[in-house]
Amino acid sequence: MNLLKTIMGQLGPETVGKLSGLLGENADKTKSALGVAIPAFMGQVADKASTDKGASELFNLIEDKDGSQDFSAMLNNKDALLSKGGGIVNSLMGSSSNGMTSMLSKFTGMGGNSMTSLMSMIAPLVLGSLGKVKSTMGLDSSGLANLLSSQSDSFKAALPSGLADQMGSLNLGSISGGIKGAAGGLASGAGNLAGSAVDGVKGGVSSVGGAVGGVGRGVANATGDLGRGTANVAGDVTEAGGGLFKKLGPLLGLLLIAALGFFGWQMCGSDVKENVGNAGDAIENVADKTAVATKNAADKTLDATKNAANAVTEGVKDGAKTVGNAAGKAAEATKNAANTVGDAAKNTVKKGAKALGLAANSAEAGFVDLLSSGKAKVGDKIALNNVKFATSSANLDRSSYVQLNNLIKIMEAYPALKVKLEGHTDNTGDAAKNVTLSKARANAAMNYLVSKGVAKNRVQANGIGGAKPVANNSTTDGRKQNRRVEASILAL
Repeated sequence: MNLLKTIMGQLGPETVGKLSGLLGENADKTKSALGVAIPAFMGQVADKASTDKGASELFNLIEDKDGSQDFSAMLNNKDALLSKGGGIVNSLMGSSSNGMTSMLSKFTGMGGNSMTSLMSMIAPLVLGSLGKVKSTMGLDSSGLANLLSSQSDSFKAALPSGLADQMGSLNLGSISGGIKGAAGGLASGAGNLAGSAVDGVKGGVSSVGGAVGGVGRGVANATGDLGRGTANVAGDVTEAGGGLFKKLGPLLGLLLIAALGFFGWQMCGSDVKENVGNAGDAIENVADKTAVATKNAADKTLDATKNAANAVTEGVKDGAKTVGNAAGKAAEATKNAANTVGDAAKNTVKKGAKALGLAANSAEAGFVDLLSSGKAKVGDKIALNNVKFATSSANLDRSSYVQLNNLIKIMEAYPALKVKLEGHTDNTGDAAKNVTLSKARANAAMNYLVSKGVAKNRVQANGIGGAKPVANNSTTDGRKQNRRVEASILAL
């Protein structure tokens, strides 16, 4: 149930027209102001319910019936509407109501007096709608507070940019301060999950590191082979070139060394084949320059230079072969490392129940084992037998929080998991009422999950009543087993 959508849905053109007439404002301005005033007012209702005392006071303020019908009648009596609504606003916000009204007036462009009257007029509508929810779902003060808390984000999202922060400056905390608290809790949870992931793959990362080291050593060896081959070739060139060529030998050696340095640097950052080609080009350039210099010095050195160039080319080929072998070994090592990482990840999942702090023989641990085995399928269920309610009520017993919190942990560990909560009763009493009660109980469990951060689109709720017993209703123990909530898989 979306409270804000339910309330806004009652403000059709006729109702907006009546309100604008009572305010002396045009209909468009009134409609725009309602789109800001109602989510802001709902935020203050949620803020009121954020403490035990406030939740109790709000619960007593809301009548146990559908008060939205009374609101329609009140539109015909402006004084009665303003009187009742003004009392509600004062009870909820006290001395902060003036600051709230002034702020909303600034954001909407509606005059201060008109905004004060509008807040008083919408107050009975909001509380009347909550009265219907309270009556239909059988909520107590705690259940009502949980429902409002779970939807506080939607109230904030409906406000103009910047308004929520300004409301926080007036100590209207459910919309601003509450959001900050939720963000802190989310960051803490994310940090814990990140730590678990790091522990799970440390072994795999070490193996990858070893593979990378192997690549480095292979390239270094290949470069060494090239260096040694080229040095030998340079010696041959020097001997063959005669006296003048001997004088040019050191310069040629430096040029060859520079080419090798360029080749080695490129090997560390690019594809092996591309680097071999670049190295061949660099050495060929050196060979050409050597040939020109040798021709100018003495014609007889030309043949020696050509022989040297050919020898260098052969050296490059040998070096390329060495590098290729090293790359092949590195690829194999990387493949092995990837397998190690995969095995580490699988082991981490298999230990999921223990890592999540779930009791070894609990229903929750069994559910995690099923999920991690890869055999889970849509429709598989977990019985939440420790989720308890007061007799003939949808009010969650505090003892239920342990098992529901465990379900939250599981859904955090499996972010693709979606579930449907099904409420069941025994066969005592009226069957139709049992369906209504079972649905209210499933909704209560769902609202708790959502209030703790589970996305609304990941959980559904339904009531089965007594149609699907798991035990004999003729015994006390059998009836107890049949009064239960189950979570079934909707998606993985």
